[in-house]
Amino acid sequence: MKRDDHLFIEEKEHDKNKKAHRQERRRKEEKDRSKYKKTDVDKIVPSQEKEGHKGRILQIKPEGIVCQIDQKCVLCSLKGSLKKEKRLSKSLIAVGDEVIIAEEGNSWQVIQILPRKTVLSRADNLSRKKEQVIAANIDQVFITASILEPVFKPFLIDRYLIAAYKGNLDPIILVTKMDLIDTLSGDKKEASLQDIETIDSIANSLDIPIIYFSLKNGTGLDSLKKYAEGKTSVFSGQSGVGKSSIINLITDAEQLTAPVVSKTTKGSHTTTQAIMLPLKDLEGYCVDTPGIRSFGLWEINAHDVGRYFKEIDEASGLCKYPDCHHISEPDCNVKKLCEEGLINPLRFESYLSLMAQVDQQHLKR
Repeated sequence: MKRDDHLFIEEKEHDKNKKAHRQERRRKEEKDRSKYKKTDVDKIVPSQEKEGHKGRILQIKPEGIVCQIDQKCVLCSLKGSLKKEKRLSKSLIAVGDEVIIAEEGNSWQVIQILPRKTVLSRADNLSRKKEQVIAANIDQVFITASILEPVFKPFLIDRYLIAAYKGNLDPIILVTKMDLIDTLSGDKKEASLQDIETIDSIANSLDIPIIYFSLKNGTGLDSLKKYAEGKTSVFSGQSGVGKSSIINLITDAEQLTAPVVSKTTKGSHTTTQAIMLPLKDLEGYCVDTPGIRSFGLWEINAHDVGRYFKEIDEASGLCKYPDCHHISEPDCNVKKLCEEGLINPLRFESYLSLMAQVDQQHLKR
């Protein structure tokens, strides 16, 4: 070994130690949850607004962000520095976000995202560890479900109700395609009428408005307009329930629509991206959203599930154990009231289904 070789050996060892140190530091930073004590947007938004134009995001397209400022729309890009922040959200921005935009040369850039007042979100389908924000800064959500074609799913309505409560939104249940009941007979008609009776009972007990709607004969249109006027509303529900058709009716838009797939009785996706549109002849806006076939709740635990089922939460105070989950515990008041018909059995089944899902998510961690 030459006289100075040990210097290079020491330098290589030093570089290796530095690399290992950097890797360890990154590993600790990724595990550190303190940065998520506030929302991702709050984390990167300064307390004071930056100079620029205040606007609202109407649509996020492959070619850019459509933002409304004053009475005009401009196409923007997202400032590079905003993209660097690690976050739990699938996307940093969402339709409805209030932003500050500035002109950079011949183009516009979103330079700041203002704190959200309300939000409708769900767990991302591909990565349950990410939050997918459907819309932000809206007043209410029309939970849209068809009585037929596709099949009525009361459990899905319960999930949307929880997401609305979590995001500080007012829920309204909108049951579409009511005219199809007249095409049924026998057991099928009886089953559909039973579905209506069930959801009507649940909505009344929870003091949630419910609208029975038919695009074909106009049933429920006046009620829909009454609730939508002066508000910013999001229409959300599974594919094929008629969200885009309704929005075509109450706006000047011409969103694509498609029939239900006959072999599966499932809706086909026509809206691929959320879009905010002004209401026709009414003050207010509405948001059309892509249809979904499943709705995973974001960041919910066993305690939260019980709290969002109002009737179960109220009845749990008389359970034998204060931490009763109403599954297999003895002297459970919730199960007792369910057996007596004072708690809707379908709601209780929905509660148990969500509790099982929460348990599975816990086991995977």
